[in-house]
Amino acid sequence: MSKPKIIGPEQSWGARLERKWRSIPVARASAPRKVIDARGTFCPGPLMELIAAMKIAEVGDEIEVLSSDRGSASDIPEWIRKVGHELMSTSEQEGVWHVVVRKAK
Repeated sequence: MSKPKIIGPEQSWGARLERKWRSIPVARASAPRKVIDARGTFCPGPLMELIAAMKIAEVGDEIEVLSSDRGSASDIPEWIRKVGHELMSTSEQEGVWHVVVRKAK
């Protein structure tokens, strides 16, 4: 029976892999924000479109809902709190509500 070859720490698999990983630049490109243009639709339209988009979004994705329905500014944040996602911002510009959410789970 042959003796197992003893490998020093600088030659171990983990050390080689660690050196390799250090040499690979890691760029974490964030996904572009998805935009749902629900202008001209009324409650519950904008919320229903957001729910459908959240089902196919990945955790960390941001979705912006554009809505001309003032109710979206309260309905969407309320739903986000209930289901556990993250409300990033809510603003109104020239009669259009911009509600940005991030998928958390």
